[in-house]
Amino acid sequence: MSQFADVRKLCREVGTGFYLFGFTEEFRRDINERVQAIGKAICEERGVSPTEAMQLLDDTELGPSAEKKFSEFKEWLAGQDSDYAELQT
Repeated sequence: MSQFADVRKLCREVGTGFYLFGFTEEFRRDINERVQAIGKAICEERGVSPTEAMQLLDDTELGPSAEKKFSEFKEWLAGQDSDYAELQT
C-alpha cells in the first residue's frame, strides 16, 4: 500500500521536470487532472479539507480509492515518458 509520502515524492519529481524541461500544455493539463483526482480521493477518504490533507503524516497510508488513482497515474505516466518506466513495476 502506498503512503502519502509516495504521492508527494512523485509529484515533486514531476514538478521539477515541468520547471527544468517544460511540457506541452496538454501534458501539463493531463497531469494536473490526475494529481487533483488523487488529492480529492485522499480528502474524501480521510474526511479532511485540502488544507488539512497537506498536514497528513508522510506514513499515512492511502485509502483504496486514492491508491487506485495513484496506481493509474503511475501507469499512465510511465506510458508517457520512458524516464518513468520503472513505475510500472
